[in-house]
Amino acid sequence: MAISIRMRGRVFAALRMFSSGSLPAGAALGGVLAGAFGLRLPALIGGAAIVVTGVVIAPVLRTSVIRQASGLATAAAESA
Repeated sequence: MAISIRMRGRVFAALRMFSSGSLPAGAALGGVLAGAFGLRLPALIGGAAIVVTGVVIAPVLRTSVIRQASGLATAAAESA
């Protein structure tokens, strides 16, 4: 999946909005869990979420997709 140069700014802005917007929710949830169960449970849940995300995303980010994106970036830089 390639993102056109015209849409790249909007895509990254949406990505930053969602990632920055999720930080307060995650902090609040982690605080509630830490208050109820101690600090170990939120740390374990956070670590598990990172591992699960990596396992789910890894098949999507195949080497060919990364090379294709790199080739598009190189072509865009050369045409600019």
